[in-house]
Amino acid sequence: MAKAADAFKTVQKVKKDDRRLRDFKDWNQQLETAVNAYKATEAYAKVKSVIEDNVETNRTKIVFHEANSCPEFWEQTRTITGMNVAVPLLKGAQSLIDQ
Repeated sequence: MAKAADAFKTVQKVKKDDRRLRDFKDWNQQLETAVNAYKATEAYAKVKSVIEDNVETNRTKIVFHEANSCPEFWEQTRTITGMNVAVPLLKGAQSLIDQ
């Protein structure tokens, strides 16, 4: 986990850059580049693998009881993982209703 945290520092640095207020287009491109570089690291792949394995192993035991309504959570999750968090949340909720 420490390696993943270290690799993520570049993303955090770009996120804090004040140019986002003056030149959002350039800042956003730099953020995407930093995120893609982070996602290409071995550390990210390991963390992602552990999470995916855990979700798959426990898929019948997972119950979503709430969703984080913070807009930044949804935006950052989509930016970093390419996943719309609403989709698995809605599928999980629907599977509970269908049972």
